Amino acid sequence: MKRNFLTGLVILIPIALTIIIVLLVVDILTQPFMGGMEQLLGKVSIFHKNIPLFSSEQALRAWSRMAILVSLFLFVFILGIFARWFVFNTLVNLGDKILHRIPIINKLYKTLKEVTKVIFTSDSRAFKDVVMVPFPNHHTFCLGLLSRDSPNLYNEPAKKELTAVFIPTTPNPTTGYLIQYPKDEIKKINMTVEEALKFIVSCGMVSPGEINAKFLSTKSL
Repeated sequence: MKRNFLTGLVILIPIALTIIIVLLVVDILTQPFMGGMEQLLGKVSIFHKNIPLFSSEQALRAWSRMAILVSLFLFVFILGIFARWFVFNTLVNLGDKILHRIPIINKLYKTLKEVTKVIFTSDSRAFKDVVMVPFPNHHTFCLGLLSRDSPNLYNEPAKKELTAVFIPTTPNPTTGYLIQYPKDEIKKINMTVEEALKFIVSCGMVSPGEINAKFLSTKSL
């Protein structure tokens, strides 16, 4: 009975948490617009009809939330179209210059903009490879995400070519360490970034399977 109960929990908890998170996000996105949308849809009689498992008031709220989500999607989509137009780009550049001149805010804005561009730009090579590096000392090893070749600021003092590797922490991979390694100390492993993040978030409980490691050559970097 205990084993069957735990098996049921393993199946049920991820599903329940997923539903809760989705409902929470939907509530956050739609709540500010619910009053206006309910008044708008309330003028149409079809949205007052009962539907299975819902009363007329609950049905109206459900229709309102769906209408808000569709409207938000269309708004973001249309905003993306306008972003490609020259006039809109000019306004964006003007706002960008203004934000860059505001003390404190300019540093935060620039950092967030660069991080967002790296994550969402389709041709970006950021975090494309998973590597194994010595950390925190040469007797232990840690998973890392290959970032890019280090700037000369790091190469000149070290008198060798270095490569930036991001080492995420567990179980929260959004924080970590950015360390510059010589290329001969980096081992590329046969693992995708998604598999590496699952392994890190689960504290090693979710195994990515057998890993074949090999040293990265200069050409492969």
